[in-house]
Amino acid sequence: RQGGGSFTRYHEDMDAKALEYLDIERELRTAIENDELFLLYQPQYDVRAHKIRSVEALIRWKHPTRGLVNPGDFISVAEQSGQIVDIGAWVIREACRQCRRWVDQGFNIRVAVNLSGIQFHQENLPELIKEALTDSNLPPDLLEVELTESIIMSDANSSISRLNELKPLGLPLAVD
Repeated sequence: RQGGGSFTRYHEDMDAKALEYLDIERELRTAIENDELFLLYQPQYDVRAHKIRSVEALIRWKHPTRGLVNPGDFISVAEQSGQIVDIGAWVIREACRQCRRWVDQGFNIRVAVNLSGIQFHQENLPELIKEALTDSNLPPDLLEVELTESIIMSDANSSISRLNELKPLGLPLAVD
């Protein structure tokens, strides 16, 4: 190949990886509809107060034939294919519903949700979060939005603007 001073070498494993990616992308499209995704909640324990301060929502995929699919094997596919927008919206709604159930049972525990860069810069994110809070009747201070430092720093001006749009919702924000 001319130009660029680089070359690409073909190996049979490349076909297998490409086919695996396409299979996961295709199967992930129906995972929400088929009720294959679920959330686990990792507690964040306050040692001084001797109580659970909050929980972090962690997505999992129970595939009908593959079994439990490691998030590392499907999150990047979801991000590259754009499916992370629908999956992220589902996570926010489901985390709010579960948190509301805990509140109704007498547990006042905050739930943290991680956002991908694509989700964070998604145009309708503030409306989506507001709708999830309203539908679940969850106080906004019980939903914490977690962002990675790299998301914020990738486009600082846009990130500041987005954070200013989220601020009126009353959500706690955390940098992970």
